[in-house]
Amino acid sequence: MAFLVHLQCSAVVAIVNCPERAQFIKFRSLKQAALQSIWLFQESLNIKAGRIDGSRDSTIKLLAPTVIEIDRDSLIAGRLDGSSNSISHFDDFGKYYKPITLRGSGETTFTNTSSVLLRSATTQQRAATSPDLQIEGRAKINSKDFKLKRYTTNPFALDVANGNLSITSTGQVSGDGVITANVWNEGNVSPGDNGIGTLTVDGDYIQGISNPSASLNIDVNGSDSDLLKITGPNRVALLGGKLNISSYQGAPISANKIYTAIDVTGADSTGGEIGLTTSLNVIGSSGFTFARETDKLFGKIDPNYYATCTSSDPNIQKNCTKLQFAWVMNDPTTSQPLNPNTTKLPGKETIANVKNTGGAITTASSGNPNSNTNTCTSNGGSASACQQQNKPGTGASGNNNNTVAIAKALDAGWASVSAAVTSGVTGGKAIGTTGYTTNQTSAALVTPDFANVIAALFAVPTRQQLNQALHSISAEPYASMQSVALEAMEQFRANTLALTSGTKAIPFIAEEEVCTVDGNVEPRADGAQQLQPDCKPRTVQRLTPWSLLIDGTNTQATLKGTNDLASLDYNIFSSSYGLQYDFNRNWSAGAAFGYGRANLYNYEYADVRIESSTYSGAAWGIYRPSESWKFTALAGYMNLQYESDRNINFGGINRTANANWSGNGFTAALAAEYDWVLSSDKTSRSAVRIKPNTFFSYALHNQGAFSGTGADSLNLALNSHTADSLIYGIGFQIETPIVTGKTSRLIPRLSLGYECDFNGDSNEEHQLTASFAEVPALGSIDVLGQNRGANALDVGLSLEYETSETLSLYAGVGGAFWSNGNELSYGGGSSCAGESCRGMF
Repeated sequence: MAFLVHLQCSAVVAIVNCPERAQFIKFRSLKQAALQSIWLFQESLNIKAGRIDGSRDSTIKLLAPTVIEIDRDSLIAGRLDGSSNSISHFDDFGKYYKPITLRGSGETTFTNTSSVLLRSATTQQRAATSPDLQIEGRAKINSKDFKLKRYTTNPFALDVANGNLSITSTGQVSGDGVITANVWNEGNVSPGDNGIGTLTVDGDYIQGISNPSASLNIDVNGSDSDLLKITGPNRVALLGGKLNISSYQGAPISANKIYTAIDVTGADSTGGEIGLTTSLNVIGSSGFTFARETDKLFGKIDPNYYATCTSSDPNIQKNCTKLQFAWVMNDPTTSQPLNPNTTKLPGKETIANVKNTGGAITTASSGNPNSNTNTCTSNGGSASACQQQNKPGTGASGNNNNTVAIAKALDAGWASVSAAVTSGVTGGKAIGTTGYTTNQTSAALVTPDFANVIAALFAVPTRQQLNQALHSISAEPYASMQSVALEAMEQFRANTLALTSGTKAIPFIAEEEVCTVDGNVEPRADGAQQLQPDCKPRTVQRLTPWSLLIDGTNTQATLKGTNDLASLDYNIFSSSYGLQYDFNRNWSAGAAFGYGRANLYNYEYADVRIESSTYSGAAWGIYRPSESWKFTALAGYMNLQYESDRNINFGGINRTANANWSGNGFTAALAAEYDWVLSSDKTSRSAVRIKPNTFFSYALHNQGAFSGTGADSLNLALNSHTADSLIYGIGFQIETPIVTGKTSRLIPRLSLGYECDFNGDSNEEHQLTASFAEVPALGSIDVLGQNRGANALDVGLSLEYETSETLSLYAGVGGAFWSNGNELSYGGGSSCAGESCRGMF
């Protein structure tokens, strides 16, 4: 047989040669921008490393069964025809038993401007079950005029029957066109073209007769799903193989929304399911129960259609012509479906109902792992995948009360949006690929961005990653910062009390003229104009009642997480600058100003930084009833200027929530110390001293309300909060001087102490009330932060070196071992040495 190829080469860009005859044709590329027609008489058209690019004015005519193999994505926008004569059939050359076959690695798209009309031979020469068009590769059918027809026994009669479109196990058909043919699917059918869409079959649809993996693939979003629509009277719809349901680009599903996968609209149609299995690739479905139209749970959403599909009366059941499904949120506590009737309308009532129990996010993140796995498996997931998806985590990947509270609030907002969908709210602008619209979010009392957040959470693949996302949303770091703020005030109190000890004072020195009389130094008489006859005048330096106090310490600390709260590190730097005045040996008073930093970092559960600058002031009084006893009273104030960054990164969301706010603190303390000299010579420079001490202190921190920025609907608003601590401490210090020279000595000091914070274990002190700043309808969320605990053992070691009678250098290191954390502090400085630092008195 001769293979004639006729090309109108004058209309083609010089891409191919135009032989009049060829054994077969292999084109690199075939462009039809101005091509009038192509006549193919041969049985194979291979386009290697090229494509078909047909304009809407082009026509491809096939006069014999042909294998079309295309290795790159191609476009047919014009006409694919099987005849040059409207009443002739396309396989005039006797190959009645062969179909047209489309194969290759490329995808061929039939655009919505294209039309396909292939008329096959008489039914006498082509069996009724033989395909007319066989798709072994990928085809996207968006054409609304895609027809396969069969003639009657009279070759020149009009079309009276549909032809057959066969999709083999390697074939894939998608699109939102209209196929007028009987479709036999042993491969994959996916309605829609780059989005949710409807593929219409005006003919029979039979799936999975010989291939149990044959699939109908349905994408869903918040408001809709793909649809396979079967039209025409007396159609047959038989479904074997698989029904695969997936989230479109990670879009969330709406609770209680009825989705339709197949709709058989013609009268007197027959068929049913023959071992159809449902497979869900819907992330987050462990928090839902999936229901088909014949499931009892579906009856709570649509009792009428459920009754139709489960009726024992064939005359009623024949009206069950839609394959429908829905998801119902599960109760996190019982793992059972929530009552759909409690979430019918969007707004406050639905939000309140679901926030009380939680829903899908709460269940997926904190529900019973075994129950969640069973739910996932019953929803069509594989056992291994469901186990991996619901594997519980610990620490940053585990849940706690704070993440549960966040999940409940998010579930409440999601349920309200779902109710807007199911109650029929439409219109507005589309929100990304979620399937939701701005009208729906408005009715739900949430923002459009909230829908994007739900979509991002819905796309998180595992329980552990979902909890990591919830931790990044939670206000727990701000609650834990209350402990850091209280400790910053306690550090300022402790450092200020240490300044009053006298060992860290730098006295002011004044010059004075004196007389030396018989070897004794005597002050000159005030106003004396003449020196005494026996006076030997000289100028000496005297210590004034005034002392300069300077100190600096730095504290590095770790708080260990308890009750599933996050561990964290913090740093407190404190510097103090003060003056003290000694009225006499019994009474002194002073005041100090301090600057420092208090920072939270290395937060275990999320990428969070909270820093603050501290500005403080204190005043104190000292009473010494004897050489051994000293009583001190102190009152102080601290202002804290906070700034924070909270990074939120999950499911395609990458945001940084920033916040700036201020806090004010007040502290007061009463302290007593006894100086016990273990030597008969109390003035000895090597005398060992033990100094028992005790104190009460109170600190209060109040921060104002503030809101974050930069994270859209995930910005948090924090209510004002007051936290306080009441501490009793007791301990002692021992010093063992070592004389190193006539005017120098080395003084090691060891201190031990015990502290009890009566409010240390109280949740109220470290519990904030938060809300979503841009979604206030979701209400408040109580958030608990980590505390230090009630008890602490204090250990300190310092070393002072007196270089002369008036100057000493000191350095110290100390540790505090709280119930829930450890602190390491260090500092140093210089001061006046010895007893000479007691001033003039």
